Amino acid sequence: YDSIQLRNFIGFLFVLLGLFFLFEKKRNKIVFIICVLIGASFHISMVVYLIFLIPYLKNYNFYLFFILLFSVTISSLIVFNGMRVPFIEPILSSIDGEKYLTYFKEGTSLGSLYPIILQIINYIYIYIISRFYVDKENTLYHNQIILNINLLSFSFVPFFMVNLNFYRFIRNIVFLNLIIGQRIYNDLSSQKQKISLVSITIIYILAWCFYGFVINNEFSLVVENLLTGNYWFK
Repeated sequence: YDSIQLRNFIGFLFVLLGLFFLFEKKRNKIVFIICVLIGASFHISMVVYLIFLIPYLKNYNFYLFFILLFSVTISSLIVFNGMRVPFIEPILSSIDGEKYLTYFKEGTSLGSLYPIILQIINYIYIYIISRFYVDKENTLYHNQIILNINLLSFSFVPFFMVNLNFYRFIRNIVFLNLIIGQRIYNDLSSQKQKISLVSITIIYILAWCFYGFVINNEFSLVVENLLTGNYWFK
């Protein structure tokens, strides 16, 4: 389990590297795609972050509406199908993807509400901190892009409904949000605003830690195993 988390972490580092090029004025989409594909070589799930290209497309609002509508439709089908993805087994079997079936065989029932709530927290956090006054046009542009990315991340909801392991899709977004929070903090001149931003960030991190360490018991599953069960530390 700890090796999966490590591969996920390394994979998302490449996604973050790609986002750096995507955020630049040249908005290098090709480099971003290459970085995502390299990240996918560590963990195949990184390919879902290709949706981060959508805010850079023309008619973004149309694509956003279509994707969220598609997500709601799939989520509804999953609910009516007993929290399972319709037709997933024959589809994966036809493309030699049997090894991925374990992720789709069990539904999550009401457990899917946890990652949905966490993504709402993600969006609220980035929405609040992006409201801080920053006298830099480039930073304001980046804030809007991050808001769009967090909004697009609600399209992952169907994944949460079939397997809670997919909540890592939005857990990874926390790193991105905290990086943006740091950039906003560096641009603020008011000490009062800085204190407010730090306080909001602490609450944000504690909310995620509560789910990870208390509800999902990830300390014993990940941190403890990493420190005591990994042969690197023996």
